[in-house]
Amino acid sequence: MVMFYFNQHPVSNSFFIATAPYADRGLVVGRVPFFWYDAELDIFQGDIESFTTASDISPKVYALNGYEHVSSMKSDPNNERLIYLDYQRQLIVALENFNTWVNTNITERVIQEGLSDTYHARIAYDWLTGNIYWTDNKYDWIAIKSVDHPDTSAYKILIHEGLRIPKAIAIDPIKRFLFYAEYGYSNTILMRSDLLGGDRKIIRSGLRWVSDMIADHHSSMLYWVDNTRLSVERSDYDGNHWEVIYRKSSNVFFTAIASYKNLVCMVDYYIQEVSCINKITGTVTWTTSYNYKFPWGMDAYAIDNHPQEAHPCQNYRCSDICINTNDGAKCICKEGYELEPNNPKNCIASNILKGKRLLFTNGTDVCMFDIRVLTGYKDNASCFMHWNGTINFIVVDTNRTKLFFHDESKSEIYSYDLKTKTSKNLVTSGSLSGLQYDWIGNALYWSESDIGAIKVASASMTDMTTTIIHNLDRPRNLEVYPHGRMLFWIAGTSNAPMIQSYSFDTQNVVTILNRATLKDPKALCYSAGHEKIMQFTTLVEIQSHQGTYMMELVGLFFQLIYRRSRPLLRWPLLIQIFNGKKLVNACETNNGGCEQICFATTYTDRECKCSFGFEIETNGLNCTSKCNDELKKILTKISTAITIEYQIEHLRTPSKLEVGPGAQKE
Repeated sequence: MVMFYFNQHPVSNSFFIATAPYADRGLVVGRVPFFWYDAELDIFQGDIESFTTASDISPKVYALNGYEHVSSMKSDPNNERLIYLDYQRQLIVALENFNTWVNTNITERVIQEGLSDTYHARIAYDWLTGNIYWTDNKYDWIAIKSVDHPDTSAYKILIHEGLRIPKAIAIDPIKRFLFYAEYGYSNTILMRSDLLGGDRKIIRSGLRWVSDMIADHHSSMLYWVDNTRLSVERSDYDGNHWEVIYRKSSNVFFTAIASYKNLVCMVDYYIQEVSCINKITGTVTWTTSYNYKFPWGMDAYAIDNHPQEAHPCQNYRCSDICINTNDGAKCICKEGYELEPNNPKNCIASNILKGKRLLFTNGTDVCMFDIRVLTGYKDNASCFMHWNGTINFIVVDTNRTKLFFHDESKSEIYSYDLKTKTSKNLVTSGSLSGLQYDWIGNALYWSESDIGAIKVASASMTDMTTTIIHNLDRPRNLEVYPHGRMLFWIAGTSNAPMIQSYSFDTQNVVTILNRATLKDPKALCYSAGHEKIMQFTTLVEIQSHQGTYMMELVGLFFQLIYRRSRPLLRWPLLIQIFNGKKLVNACETNNGGCEQICFATTYTDRECKCSFGFEIETNGLNCTSKCNDELKKILTKISTAITIEYQIEHLRTPSKLEVGPGAQKE
């Protein structure tokens, strides 16, 4: 039987007639390269529900490039397309003209470049709009792109604020929900949002290592694999009716999960095995062993997994990305662009930086890279400001899109508006040895090593300077921690260095590290997310015909920038990061004051949550265990299987209470 249907190109909105035989179905498994085995796709063709372990099912093979690593995979049988994330090349790739017989001229097309090099990243696919979603736990964001957009570097970051180590991701395009797991060593949480990344809600906590998940739109159930708990689990879309449907007895490394009708299938990389189980009973229906050939990514390729229906984006012409919402179609723009005020479907550049960027100066020019060069993305540097002077310090105000810099030859601090491209003299200074910007107080701080002082001035008012700290020993490389109301700097000589701090609350200078633990630090960087001050003892030396310059480090992997773009860099002196609104997230600091889970509701507000078995106290910060009497009343009413395991610190056994129909008995 062959079904004919109308399909829409997600960008052009043109229509064409396509065919998709119901017989063109099966389970597609990505095998990673290992010693003498090259990467390949194994296609187990047929109705997956008819697979039995006793039957001999030989897969059809599609050879990939020998070094590819398919770390996540999604199918699009309506468009004869298979999409996968290639960990080795840091790409999202589409195989066009794909079918399970592998009898067509299959072609490879790159959808997205510049992903970070992590095999924990996963993808989710909206087959109605043709949008691909992916997690990136190095950049801590969830991004989206139309698979048919011709620009392979165009993407939009949907979720970034308050997001920590996202891994698994799933989507239900029919009910318009996005699900993702935020990893924590002792507490992984499952989140739900709309397809725009808004209306975020914690639906499940108390999990451990959720490596992959899938949303079953037929039953409105969410399925996931947890490597620490050795289990396959499920809940409804609200996080209720949570249960373990399958558990292994020993170490596992689940890398993928797929759903098809009454089955869920999993890849266990640790024992090189692919298996399918019944969704309700957990009974194993089919298993195949790979014998040292190491499967990883997987998906069910079946048209009945991807029903077509009318949707708001179907006839909506967005220039970049169209997303279905409960209020209709919504156009969004790729990074660095915004909707045109008089045309909510067309995107225009929002400022000259066009998204998250690394800024650097060589003294006379300020230039930029795409921030993804930090993980290997190749990007050409472009310069946007030329200055007749000597720039020796730059800092950025990402919220107000302003750049601040110090001209050493004029001993003055200037501001530069990234939208209007105009500069303004703010304040006259001495000889600077450090410059930082406080994005909460909208203030500039700088150190003057020759007079041993740290000064402050308003970033919006001119000629108003105050010396806040005197009598320091050669302060330099200043760092500011706005949420903690603190300053950090390097002091002393290269033979007797110190790292010191100043609290605006106590107004005391404290030496936190001295020469006994330091080795001539060259730069500092305070990470609010990790609540750590980082010191760099080795700087990147840039050789040029005009001498050797030292690049100040504010992050990691800057050697990649120099190595990949040497002709354009010339002699950079300083680097700063233009990184949107991430810095003002209330949960970044001290977990927002929450005892257990901090959930950022806006850029500056947060809400405290508690793990399963705890409830929030009246102060809104701390958590209290629910009383034993209440638990006893609940437990006496439960007639199904119950598993209670206690935390054993040395064994690191997960704490949990699992109840519900079909819960696994132990």
